Amino acid sequence: METMLESLFKKRILDNALNRESRIVLAFDEYGNENLVLSRLNWVCENLGGYLAGIKIGYPTILSAGLFQLKKIFDKFGSENVFIADVKIADISYTNSLIAKLLYKTGFDAVIAHGFIGYDGGLEGVFKEAEKL
Repeated sequence: METMLESLFKKRILDNALNRESRIVLAFDEYGNENLVLSRLNWVCENLGGYLAGIKIGYPTILSAGLFQLKKIFDKFGSENVFIADVKIADISYTNSLIAKLLYKTGFDAVIAHGFIGYDGGLEGVFKEAEKL
């Protein structure tokens, strides 16, 4: 059974794919100088966002730019773009829950988590945070 969150994410990314005639999810993994990384992400959103189904942002970018600065970009472009946190969550449920909560509060629409840790005591925390949205 599909949850409301799953259907909302699926709807947004499928709408983008259909309306933009693109199934491309751009992997953005820039790192280094915070201002340069943010400038490049801003450029991608402004100039390429209209051609993408989504933008997947990896750990290098998240750590270089910081959640506070990423939130500013998501506030500006979040209604037009789907942002996915490629953080490969794979910890205990409580820690996974905290990570997911911080990422969702920042403005990410989805997070990537490892399935090998299983649901009970692992992915359970990610799903519980997602259901709160």
